[in-house]
Amino acid sequence: PDHPRRRRLGVQCPGRSEPEPKRCRSSGERSRRRSSPPRAVKTEWSNFLKITNTFDFGLTTFADLQVRQINYTFEGPSFVQDTVQIITDRTVNFTFFNPKGGLTYMLSPRTQLYGSVAMANREPVRRDFTESTPDSRPMPERMLNYELGVRNNLGDLGFLNANLYYMDYWDQLILDGSINDVGAYNRINIDRSFRAGIELEAQLRFSEQLRWSPNITFSRNRIKDFVEFLDDFTSTSTGQREIEYGDTDIAFSPNIIAGSIFSYQPHPALEVSLLSKYVGRQFLDNTATASRSIDAYFVNDLRFISRFNVPFAKEMEVSLLLNNIFNEKYVANGYTFGYLLDGNDTPNEVRENFYFPQAGFNFISAVAIKF
Repeated sequence: PDHPRRRRLGVQCPGRSEPEPKRCRSSGERSRRRSSPPRAVKTEWSNFLKITNTFDFGLTTFADLQVRQINYTFEGPSFVQDTVQIITDRTVNFTFFNPKGGLTYMLSPRTQLYGSVAMANREPVRRDFTESTPDSRPMPERMLNYELGVRNNLGDLGFLNANLYYMDYWDQLILDGSINDVGAYNRINIDRSFRAGIELEAQLRFSEQLRWSPNITFSRNRIKDFVEFLDDFTSTSTGQREIEYGDTDIAFSPNIIAGSIFSYQPHPALEVSLLSKYVGRQFLDNTATASRSIDAYFVNDLRFISRFNVPFAKEMEVSLLLNNIFNEKYVANGYTFGYLLDGNDTPNEVRENFYFPQAGFNFISAVAIKF
C-alpha cells in the first residue's frame, strides 16, 4: 500500500486517473517537465550613501541610505486552469529602501554608548517563486531593528561589549505546513513576529601569552498566534487540518548561543587555541514542541598555528584543527513531517523526525603562504 508520506496533494492532469504532483503538460501553452530544477536567474544592484558627523563634545552620528533593485526571471506556474498548471517564463521586480541611523557617545575616554535603528527588507527565495503562482506567491519580509549597547576598552587587558537588540518583523517568511495552489509546501508571510535579546562579548588578556575571548547571546524568538496545517489522510479528510498554537518559538532559533576561545602562545611562532561552542535547544518546526526538537550540544575543537619565515615568501603558516576532540555525538540540523491517519475512535496523529548527525572526532590541516 502507498505510504501517506509518498502521497502529495497535486492537480488533476488530463487523461490521468490520479492527481499528478507539481506540474502537468498543457497543449496550446508552453509547459515543461524536467528532472532538474526550473530555470531561474536573479540580478541585483544596490547603491548606498553614508553620512557621518562628529561633534566636539564626544557625539558621533551617522545615517546609511541603501537602495536595492532585484530582478527575478524564472520558469513557474502563471495560473492554474481547470486543475492544470500553465508553466511560463515569469519576471518579478523588487525595489527596497533600507535606511539606518545611529549615534555613538563617548561617556569616558574608554567607554562608548551607542544606539541605532535600521529598516531591512528581504525578498523570497528561488523556490518561493518557482513553486507558486502570482496568487499564492509570498511577499517580501520587512524588519525594523533597534540596538543599544556599550563598549568598554580595558587597554592592555582587552575589552567588554554588551548589546541589546529588538528585531520587529512584518510578513516574516516561515513554513506552516500549508499547501499552495500548485501543491507545494511553500513559505507564507505571518503577520507579526520578533527576535529580542542581549549579546555579551569580551576579550581578556591574562598575560602576553594567554588570552580568553568569550561570547554569549540570550534571546527570545517568537511568532504571534501561529497556526499549523497538518496533512489529513483520514477517510473523512477535506485536505488539511488547522491546529492553533498561540505564541510559539521560531524554528531553529536557540535561546542561548555561547562561544569561547582560549589562546596560548608559548612561542612567537606557535599558538594553541581551545575553541568551544554551546548551542541551546532548537525546534524543528514552529510549534515549539519538545518532541520535535534538537537537543542542546556542546563541542570543543583544538587549533594549532605555527608561522615560519621562508626565503621564497613573506611568511608561511601551517595550521592543524582537531574538531570535536571529545568525540561528542550531536545533531545540528533536521526536519519533521506530520500527518493524520484513521484511528479507532479519533484520528491518529503521526510525527516523523529526521536528523543530520555531525561528525565525531576529525581533523583538518592547511598551509598558507603570504607573498
